[in-house]
Amino acid sequence: MSENKVFKGTTSSGFSYTIKAENMDNMELFEALAEYSDTNPLPIIKICLYLLGKEQKDAFYEHLRKIDGRVSFARANAEIEEMFHQIGDAGKNS
Repeated sequence: MSENKVFKGTTSSGFSYTIKAENMDNMELFEALAEYSDTNPLPIIKICLYLLGKEQKDAFYEHLRKIDGRVSFARANAEIEEMFHQIGDAGKNS
C-alpha cells in the first residue's frame, strides 16, 4: 500500500472525507475492527479515530450532530460502513 495514496469520497449524507492509505495500515484499526460486532459496537469510536484522524472525526461528528446536540450512533455506524465500502470499491478500480 503506497504511503502517499489517499482515498477520497463522499457519503450519501454529503460528508466528504480523505483517508490516507497509511491510516488503513494500522494494527490498532484492525484490532478495533476485529472487536466490533452487533453485540459489541463500542469499537466504532476507535475505528472513527483511526480511520479519519482526530480533525476529520470531529468534523464527521459535527456533520452528524442533530439539532438537540446528539450525534447519532446509528448514523455514524452506517456512514463508517459506507466509507469502507467506498474504499473497497476504489481499491478494486485502481
